[in-house]
Amino acid sequence: MTIKSIVAIDLNNAIGYKNELLYKIPEDLKRFKELTTGHHVLMGRKTLESLPNQYLPHRDNIVLTTDKNYKPKDSRVCVIHDFTKIINHYTQTGEQDKDLWIIGGAQIYEQFFDVTEEFHITVINDYAKKADKYYPIERLFSDKSIILSSSETIYSPSIDAEVTFNIYKRLKEQD
Repeated sequence: MTIKSIVAIDLNNAIGYKNELLYKIPEDLKRFKELTTGHHVLMGRKTLESLPNQYLPHRDNIVLTTDKNYKPKDSRVCVIHDFTKIINHYTQTGEQDKDLWIIGGAQIYEQFFDVTEEFHITVINDYAKKADKYYPIERLFSDKSIILSSSETIYSPSIDAEVTFNIYKRLKEQD
């Protein structure tokens, strides 16, 4: 199992505004679905609540929240209150064939940054008009153990802008 994160950011590293995505880019949403289907997806409570059905089908939905009384609308969502329990459970169980995808929000990306092995970052060549949540990109660029593994740029007519799909990988000790 690999711990991966996936996020779309604008040129200011913004990821959201008022608990909504800044952009709905069909190519990026398709890529997100292809990469995460069949795996575990980990998110914060607000990210879960921002989803249209408050559940992502064909994935094991996990929510990390400090609210001990939180009950998701969908009973298939697993609620965990402790970072260490998530790491221990999903890295030491028999589910090694599934990856753990960190899908947001900002606090969750920050909290799992040091254990994330792959970072799938979609960069939108635009500046959002309004944003209140940001990705900790400075950590990515200041960490010498993380390198750019691949990059692909496409034009998205839905937003009339270029979109770049970057994959960064954390080098292991022996690399």
